[in-house]
Amino acid sequence: MEEYLFEYNEQDGTFHRNVGTSIPETQGYQSVCMAYDHIFQPFSHFVHSIYDFNAKEYPTFKKVCELWEAYLKLREDIITYDNNYKAKLTEKLELIKSLTKKQ
Repeated sequence: MEEYLFEYNEQDGTFHRNVGTSIPETQGYQSVCMAYDHIFQPFSHFVHSIYDFNAKEYPTFKKVCELWEAYLKLREDIITYDNNYKAKLTEKLELIKSLTKKQ
């Protein structure tokens, strides 16, 4: 799995995954983050869902960076919640197993 530099061009509302074949921060692109594809793509879809890119209503670079930070925090919270839920569920299942064992 490889991390990529993800860039954003607020003039035309495009995201770019720089795989190292082009010079960063050129042609109007600004660096948003280094991330794995499977982490960045849902973020990109999220941004596209709240802005009307077809009508050329693009967020600013600053706004994209703010959304990225909020997205990372939300992602972390979801993972923490999911792990806590699974741990509690496992505890409950173990309790049920112990109560239903033949004595």
